[in-house]
Amino acid sequence: MSRKKKYNFSSRPKSYWSLEAADTLVFANIKGEQRKRFIKSIAEEGNIEKLESFMLSDTLTDEERKAIGRIHPMFMGGEYLPDYKSNEVEIARISYASTMGDVVSIRAKFKKGMIKYRIVDDFELNPPLKYSFTPRQSKKPLSPGELIKFINSIKSDGNDECPGLIDDSRNFHVKEGTQPQDMIGFITVSSVFYPDLENYYKDQEKEWLIQQKERKHKECVEEEKKEMMHQIKI
Repeated sequence: MSRKKKYNFSSRPKSYWSLEAADTLVFANIKGEQRKRFIKSIAEEGNIEKLESFMLSDTLTDEERKAIGRIHPMFMGGEYLPDYKSNEVEIARISYASTMGDVVSIRAKFKKGMIKYRIVDDFELNPPLKYSFTPRQSKKPLSPGELIKFINSIKSDGNDECPGLIDDSRNFHVKEGTQPQDMIGFITVSSVFYPDLENYYKDQEKEWLIQQKERKHKECVEEEKKEMMHQIKI
């Protein structure tokens, strides 16, 4: 089954801020990637009241961040994202299984009748990366299909070797010597507003790996042909 048939690309959230989204908003702006996943799993078990109150905070204090960082550096992933602006909510994120668990956050803010988007990260570069993407704003929340196009359009300005955040990142690591199969699970795209987004990109990841294997096989065949022609000439 193709991804187009498997997923509903047309349905969209009614709002990123309405009372209907209240349960979603509990988790939407939690910065830490591992903390957000942990809290969601606890909530699904019906045990969220057992959590320490600080665990549910969007932003942790420096001491709290240091405490969870001592467990493993990856637990700091997302915790150092820039603070949210007034009325701003995270609608999706791209997480990397790097040592520090880097995160790119896609955010929306309602202003003057429009939903305006911005992208931030926790790379702590100076100056910070700037991102180009489309659309910059919309009247309605994005449909899943529109969000996927949005994510695939993102480019980090000035990063010529790896401008895109998903396939370009995978291809860059492979070019640097990483085996394609080792990139599986390295990048996760997720959203509390779009529950199918993570599985969509997992399927896309599998397709990317198949393409990589096909490319490698083609390269090997071409090398064998060249070697054979060389032997004939000798």
